[in-house]
Amino acid sequence: MINTKDRVLALDIGGTNTRLGLVGRDGSLVGYRRLKSSLWNKKDPMKGLVELIKEYLSEESPQGVAALSLGFPGAVDKGLRTLVNVPTIPSLDGMPVADLLEAALRTPVYLDRDVVTLYAHAAQALALPKQGMTLCFFIGTGIGNLIVLDGRPWTGQRGVAGELGHIPLYGKDLPCGCGQVGCAELYAAGHALVRMRSEHFPGEDPDLLFPLHLNHPAVQEFLDTLAQVIATEMVILDPDRALLGGGIIQMPEFPLQLLQDKVVARLRGGQAPGMTWHLAPDAQRAGVIGAGLNAFDRMDREAGQ
Repeated sequence: MINTKDRVLALDIGGTNTRLGLVGRDGSLVGYRRLKSSLWNKKDPMKGLVELIKEYLSEESPQGVAALSLGFPGAVDKGLRTLVNVPTIPSLDGMPVADLLEAALRTPVYLDRDVVTLYAHAAQALALPKQGMTLCFFIGTGIGNLIVLDGRPWTGQRGVAGELGHIPLYGKDLPCGCGQVGCAELYAAGHALVRMRSEHFPGEDPDLLFPLHLNHPAVQEFLDTLAQVIATEMVILDPDRALLGGGIIQMPEFPLQLLQDKVVARLRGGQAPGMTWHLAPDAQRAGVIGAGLNAFDRMDREAGQ
């Protein structure tokens, strides 16, 4: 029998789907589930989240777990206790989610950005070196960005460093869920592809976008904008390696090499010798596993203090 006290209940919370399961220290996963986020976040998200976790634990781990770990698609405060901004669930903005869950469930809670959990999974799966700087770019509905220095995420003064998707693009004025306008992820991620399909390829299977229309001016403009955004951070930080992932990167026949070439063409002096590119594993369960691994890492650091 599995001793679930040696496991973490990990949740990968997205705007569309919530994934959860019991994760072991070695990254093993049992009791995996996926459900629509709207099933718990419609009326009172905190109440719904508590009820979701209680129901799951009663069915999968009635004896409890070592901790809870949650990854959210938004900004988290420097103390990793409060959600600063979650565009897909705005009613949670400013909510001390970790404290509220600990009080309700009497279990240690670890909260972080979903890009941190995705990096944790990729770092283990790809055996990424910890030394130096890794820049992570997860291109999905929006742009998930993470700056990792010697194996640790760089959070900045307020905990919101690495919000590359929310840098403003000159001359752009579409409103963003973060409260600003002209944010990069509106023009260089899934948001832009949805508008492109509606305008240029209505009714067509989204999976045919890159196989059939790579040379279309709108597709090339999308790739150029994405390359410009990625190159901006790389010029400033001069990383040792770059990690690319996310649903857009994993689309059929996505031109990964072309994107890398467009980025390199914008770097001062081209790509630095020794700088390497890495592709994150395409795994629906990556965020759940990564959330579990992230919790074990934080528990170990706390124990060593």
